Amino acid sequence: MLTIIATELNLMRFLQKIKFIGCCWLWQGSPTSNGYGRFTQGSRKNLIELYVHRISYEWFIGPIPKYFVIHHTCEKRMCVNPLHLQTLPESVHGKLEMLLKGRINTNKFCKKGHEFNIITTAYYLGRKKCRICRANEERERRQLLKTNRGIL
Repeated sequence: MLTIIATELNLMRFLQKIKFIGCCWLWQGSPTSNGYGRFTQGSRKNLIELYVHRISYEWFIGPIPKYFVIHHTCEKRMCVNPLHLQTLPESVHGKLEMLLKGRINTNKFCKKGHEFNIITTAYYLGRKKCRICRANEERERRQLLKTNRGIL
């Protein structure tokens, strides 16, 4: 919920800290420790500090629904262009971030060419694995154990 009202003074302070580069509106004020822009108002005792992308969205687009977060479609945390901001459910945003940063395996085939589908795909320790390859590896491992027992 937004607590900084869009008064003329606040809008002027907000707009003075934006640098228009291409189609992005980059925040020139101080960032937070996680790289997002921040906007503060009030005295030391009653200091209000909010993320500028959330302020921009609420001032120019509308309220942010409960359990939703703001996603930067331009992938720049300091961008406050309301056209580059969209609301997403927290769960969807987390998966999208992982996908965009290459943390989710989107391969359609395993290294040996087997197609990943509902039958041939298993997850081991959070990683996608081909069940056919895993069965073959297990078969080879058992065979190797049998031959090693005969040698000893």
